[in-house]
Amino acid sequence: SSGINAEYGGLSRENAMENMPVPLFEEDMEIDYISCGRSHSAFLTKDKSLYLCGWNKYKQCSEDANEDIYLDNRLKVNTPSATDVVDVVCGPWSTYFTTD
Repeated sequence: SSGINAEYGGLSRENAMENMPVPLFEEDMEIDYISCGRSHSAFLTKDKSLYLCGWNKYKQCSEDANEDIYLDNRLKVNTPSATDVVDVVCGPWSTYFTTD
């Protein structure tokens, strides 16, 4: 960056932030895929479990929840036994997933 941005601390190498890991899930939980909507996210794990969190105004995270779902209280989507989630896509106000 150059010019006024660098002078006021925006986007300059001197003020670059350090990358740091943030523990969002348990250590043994491996995330395979993430999809993001306007204000919600879906996380598909390597063991084919699906977790959702975020703004839930249009029930894009859960029809059962009446409030937003924060990451530390993320919602695991229950599927019929012996059924794995194989793909997930978030639209701006929706979430779609497929099972095997």
